[in-house]
Amino acid sequence: MISFIFSSRAKDNPDHNLMGLLKSFMDFTTPEERKQCEWLIKFDEDDSELGEVKEYIEALSSEVVIRSFTWARNGGRNALHEVQSLLYGYINDKSSWIHVMADDFIFTRPGFVTDILNTDDNFTFIGKEAFPVVRSIAPCFSRKLLDACCGYFGSQPNADGFSSGIRETLIQKYNIDIGTDIDYYYIRNSFTSGEDWEDNHNKAMKNFEMLNRIYQLLAKNVYLCMKESPADSDIHTYKPNIYPDIAKHK
Repeated sequence: MISFIFSSRAKDNPDHNLMGLLKSFMDFTTPEERKQCEWLIKFDEDDSELGEVKEYIEALSSEVVIRSFTWARNGGRNALHEVQSLLYGYINDKSSWIHVMADDFIFTRPGFVTDILNTDDNFTFIGKEAFPVVRSIAPCFSRKLLDACCGYFGSQPNADGFSSGIRETLIQKYNIDIGTDIDYYYIRNSFTSGEDWEDNHNKAMKNFEMLNRIYQLLAKNVYLCMKESPADSDIHTYKPNIYPDIAKHK
């Protein structure tokens, strides 16, 4: 099962496109695939522009599980990692994947749910490299990986920055690469913020020294959990990766 988790805000947010995200999900999934998914979405209690969105979510209630949460905006975007950690506590016990999304993404192809569910979930995340025509990452974490991190998404708001930081630490200290990829299946709807995966990755690496202790502790937990796991962790041995030619993805 896959749990999609994120925070969404419509008010004063020109990038907001939650209905587009959900519509693309419905367009590119089958009824059987939807039974293997749930959505956990946090809204701000001061967001007064959610009327149409809430109506659409209600209309989908018979086809897919969407659970809404509402509390104070608090730190806003700078506190997204706190929202993710809180929502993680509410995911379905059957979930093996936790997909951190944002409301300015849309899905682009059928079969991605099945592809995710068929991916080995042994302490890994999907989203090792930014898709060439997307240049942004919405990482999908295996539950085993996040359980090893105690459901903690680090101390900075970008989930792709968090995945970059912990991946880099495991490569450096243990020669283990926890990242993987599948054929790209989403795009980001707009870039008015001017940020993309490379920006977030570079920020994560720039702050790597400051966050190093956090990543070191989380990486050690992951490594020890992998050692205790009956599954063969040799598949994670780090190998430098060159993404396939961009022409493949046009």
